[in-house]
Amino acid sequence: MRTQSIDTTPEVERLQVARIRSFSPARKFASVRSWTQTLTSANLHAMHSGTTEPKERDIAVRFVTREYGRALATDFQVAVELRPEWTIQEYDLLVALIPIIEAYEEAVESLIW
Repeated sequence: MRTQSIDTTPEVERLQVARIRSFSPARKFASVRSWTQTLTSANLHAMHSGTTEPKERDIAVRFVTREYGRALATDFQVAVELRPEWTIQEYDLLVALIPIIEAYEEAVESLIW
């Protein structure tokens, strides 16, 4: 069996996968959300180089350009320039989804018992 990482043995990987499978749907979602947020944040901060600290909007425009293309980045830049109060927002979908996930888990549990 080939593992996902060259420095992980098949036995350890099986344990890791089993642990992840044991997570509740809410925990799985939180884990994915956390990794996504961390990587997006790291990408945003990696977008600037040099000795001067660029403005958040410049970093965001470069990020949108790299990820989605110049046309969308141009539209984004125009929209951001019309809103001087604009800042990079940390998003957290989990806050909105927790009540839905909990209701779903309760419904599933009541069906099982």
